[in-house]
Amino acid sequence: MYRASREFADSQDRYYVYQAGDSFPRDGKLVDERRIKELVEKKFIEEVVDERKIENKPKKSAKAKSKE
Repeated sequence: MYRASREFADSQDRYYVYQAGDSFPRDGKLVDERRIKELVEKKFIEEVVDERKIENKPKKSAKAKSKE
C-alpha cells in the first residue's frame, strides 16, 4: 500500500488530484509496478509499512549485554 507524500495530479488518471496522506492508488484503480516505481522515485508517493507485520525483537537487558 502507498500514500501520497505531497499533493500531485496523476497524469495517468485524468489528472486526479491526490492530497498528502491519501492512499494510492485510489479505490478501483489499478497501477502497474513501473508507474509506482516512477512515483516513488520522484517522491510523490511512499510505501506504507504495516507495523503489525514487523516482528519486534526482544531488547537485551543490561546483564545480557555485559556477558557479550
